[in-house]
Amino acid sequence: MDPDPPTGGAEDAPPQRDIPPADSEGALPRRRLLLSARLVVLLCAIGAAAGGAWWWSSRTAEPFVHAVGSGTAEAAEAGGAVPADSTAPGLPTAGAAATGSDLVVHVAGAVASPGVIRLPGGSRIHEAIAAAGGALPEADVHRLNLAAPVEDGSRLHVPRLGEEPDPAAASETGTAAGTHTGSGAASAPAAKVNINQATAQELGTLPRVGPVLAQRIIDYRTAHGRFRSPEDLDAVDGVGPKMLESLLPLVTVG
Repeated sequence: MDPDPPTGGAEDAPPQRDIPPADSEGALPRRRLLLSARLVVLLCAIGAAAGGAWWWSSRTAEPFVHAVGSGTAEAAEAGGAVPADSTAPGLPTAGAAATGSDLVVHVAGAVASPGVIRLPGGSRIHEAIAAAGGALPEADVHRLNLAAPVEDGSRLHVPRLGEEPDPAAASETGTAAGTHTGSGAASAPAAKVNINQATAQELGTLPRVGPVLAQRIIDYRTAHGRFRSPEDLDAVDGVGPKMLESLLPLVTVG
């Protein structure tokens, strides 16, 4: 017996829902609006990042401090002029005092730009000369202790070749004892220096005698024995007639 044919037919099929056509005319403006909003957000983020970077750099930026390489001292010891530096710091305003560890020193004499300059703490004489534009060709930098530290409020005088020594200037520029008084008063040794017994530091208290010349005096004494008279200093390399004349009242042979 044949099975009964399925009943219901088309009437039993689920109803078909009409799907409305895509609103192609409204989708394009919405897409453009979405892209425009994203672009605005991106531009705002870039602007905020750039502004933050500028603010941070301006907040953390440190004031420029002139740095002088060690070659300035080497050039001076070799007999050449201390080179000038085109980015030397400007002059401090009138009445301005050194802030923090900064030093204010008056550089005068045979330099390219004499005047008052500001230096970082711990600066040496050769750095002060370079910050003042460098020594002139006629400067006699060998009469200075270029390695001496600069004292705040002092006056540094760079002498010229053949210039007569100024005791007041010597006390301020480190030629006498490697220090600065800043007061302009002469500081002569309290007693005569025994050149047969003096150390390099004691010899350095004499005007125009720096560490190099003091060591030469000691080396000469070691090689040739005791000095028989103060006039024997003339045999030491670097002691000329004028310098000897200025040293004779200050030294003894014991």
